Amino acid sequence: MRIKFTGRWNKQSLKKAICEAIEELQFYNIEFLSGVNLYFHGENIHFDND
Repeated sequence: MRIKFTGRWNKQSLKKAICEAIEELQFYNIEFLSGVNLYFHGENIHFDND
């Protein structure tokens, strides 16, 4: 299974979307996750890479 979040997200919105995606796994009877990867590029308020 692959879930991809594209575009710019603020921290609160991304946190909510990730939690909702994890909660939805119950509908597929998924109990455990393995091989979980999280990659992101951070930007400050001026959209400068940090």
